[in-house]
Amino acid sequence: MAAKFRQESHDVADEWDGQAVAEQDTYSSARAHILEECRLIHPITYDTYNLCELYSNNKLTKLSVPIWRIICSHFEVEIDSISLKLKEPYVQLIEELMRSCSCA
Repeated sequence: MAAKFRQESHDVADEWDGQAVAEQDTYSSARAHILEECRLIHPITYDTYNLCELYSNNKLTKLSVPIWRIICSHFEVEIDSISLKLKEPYVQLIEELMRSCSCA
């Protein structure tokens, strides 16, 4: 009787392990899908500006400061501490963002 009880306990534990593995697989695949959907895609664009192309051609400095403020706000880049007249800090922030793209 004790052996039968141990076998039944072992079978229940195996069933729980199987359920845990299935739940973990479902969680992992859902997480991977969400991360894929949230990842920046190539090319990174804003409005009519292809930022990947501008970055690769070293022409990021061609855009004006007001455009950079809008682009940084769109990509949720923190810009509160940047002076309104300087273009270079905005360009550096976007260059950092561009390094996360597959084209960089």
